[in-house]
Formats: sequence, structure tokens, C-alpha cells
Amino acid sequence: MAPGTPGLGGVAAPGTPGTAASKRDSDSQSAPMTPTTKRRRGNSLALRRRGTYEAEEYDAASAKSPFLHALMCIADTYSNTKGGSQAFYVSFQTALELAPTKAWEDRLILEVGSKFQSNKSGAHQSAADRLVEDWKKADAAAAAAAAAAAAAAA
Repeated sequence: MAPGTPGLGGVAAPGTPGTAASKRDSDSQSAPMTPTTKRRRGNSLALRRRGTYEAEEYDAASAKSPFLHALMCIADTYSNTKGGSQAFYVSFQTALELAPTKAWEDRLILEVGSKFQSNKSGAHQSAADRLVEDWKKADAAAAAAAAAAAAAAA
């Protein structure tokens, strides 16, 4: 029985075919990561397709709507750290207070609040990202309608 023989009491060298280390090495080198690729982190599946929001995006959101800024804060809250769950709930309560209509408040509760698990950030982050995109689409549609109305009046 050789010292490096797997399954016979010995410890296999890293990268030896059939060992956990070789499987892990081959998985990490499979497909290149793209923004739409889901990847595993521990036992949770990373669902968020984009990175964190940039400072310019936060500034633009603050200028347009405090609610949009609060949604972005929720999306960027990483809850799988010490104090992360409290940070999420503070951001969530702020967004609920700033919600412009009952419909947006209900969507926030159903789509983000119901998905929250403190040890799996990806679910609530991706749900908040979807709400941010929906808000931006609704804002763009309202701006286009206002421009069309102004052009028709002139």
C-alpha cells in the first residue's frame, strides 16, 4: 500500500485522477465566466447577473428617485456577513417607506422580502435588480409619454 494510494489509507497527491482535488480543479477550469453564467459558492447558487452599482449610478438614481436609490442599496446588500441581515432590513424598511405607490410596496414585499435568506444573498439581490430594471423601464416610458404629449401640445 503506497502512501499516495487513494482509498487505501494513503493521501493522494492533488490533481491525481479520481480524487476530489482533481475534480475541483477540472470544474474551475471548465467554461469561462460570463455575466449570465451561474456559479456555485458553497451550497448556494449565485443568482445575481451583474456586479454592484457604481457611484455614478447611485448619484443618478438619487437625482431621479430616492426609492430607486433604496432599491439599489438593497441589491448591493451582501447579507452573508456579520451584521448583513440587519443592513438588509434597514435598507428594506427604508425602501418600503419611500415606495411611491402601494403597488410598488407590494412588489417589494413579494419579490424581494419573500426571497430573503441571510445566508444566500443572490436571491434577494437579483430580485431587487429586477425591480430596479422595471423602475427604469417605467421611468423611460413615462418620460417618452411626457415628451410625446409636449410635442402634440406644441
